[in-house]
Amino acid sequence: MRPFFLLLLVIGISSCSTVHPNLEQGARASQQFQTTNTGHIVAPAEINGHAVFLVIDTGAGATVIDRSSVAALNLRVPDKGSSAATSASDAGIAIQSSPGNHFKFAGTESEDFTFRIMDLGHVVKALSSQAHPVVGVVGVDWLDAHGATIKYSDRTITATQ
Repeated sequence: MRPFFLLLLVIGISSCSTVHPNLEQGARASQQFQTTNTGHIVAPAEINGHAVFLVIDTGAGATVIDRSSVAALNLRVPDKGSSAATSASDAGIAIQSSPGNHFKFAGTESEDFTFRIMDLGHVVKALSSQAHPVVGVVGVDWLDAHGATIKYSDRTITATQ
């Protein structure tokens, strides 16, 4: 698992996405989350008008959607000829950028969010028995950009930016 999380951290550090939150300066927006029986934090979101559930992963460097959900979520993926696909050399995992997506999460909204696309089948499968199947993870790129605070006692994630 460590190479996977290291991979996401590297992607997050090297990625740059434009985020336009719908929060006035100094405003705060909170959203309830659930914890699964495996300890994962899962929260609802909306991607390109589709209601989904995402794992909040403070160890993931980027917000990543499982490759199998690309068509269902109408994710914008450049043609293969102009693809931003890269490979995590040691892990051999193909990664692609999906810019220009509409993303609503924890009281924020972006019209031009860039997701990373990769095979998250192992995450989706591990959490498939949960009440809300997940399609990806919210990583530190979103969490940091929005000054996110996770409060376990209230089961809330709060965006302050």
